[in-house]
Amino acid sequence: MDIIAQRKPGIWIPYIILTAVGIWLLIFGKRQYDWLIAILLLILSIIILFLYFKTPKEIIKSDSNGNLYLNDGTVIKPADIMEVFSRRASSKGWKYKWGSVTIVTNSKTYSFRYVADCEDVANKIKDLKYIHRVMDSDLTFEDVLNI
Repeated sequence: MDIIAQRKPGIWIPYIILTAVGIWLLIFGKRQYDWLIAILLLILSIIILFLYFKTPKEIIKSDSNGNLYLNDGTVIKPADIMEVFSRRASSKGWKYKWGSVTIVTNSKTYSFRYVADCEDVANKIKDLKYIHRVMDSDLTFEDVLNI
């Protein structure tokens, strides 16, 4: 099986630092509103860390037939894929190579966060979808090139 999508490593490091800053503010903060800022930082960073570590390291795999295997055991056939979207993460005008990938099928929508090289992953899934559709049709290779 080929790995199509992986979780981006290292995203958790800034949020561990935010957690440490929140704890430091909670313990050593001298102003009246330091505890409020500390609690907000802790809640935000803990939620993001939970969501990050809940995402599996290998998000999507594929076999030689083009079927996609999700970590929860779901199998998505290329013929069932309607659309694939990707959205790169951004912050203050900077765009990162990681982000989210959404796969829309006939029956359900699957969304994955913290995907490394999310645009490449979406393009690979689209390629699998289109290759499968051409292979199942009666078109020849020359017909595909002339479309």
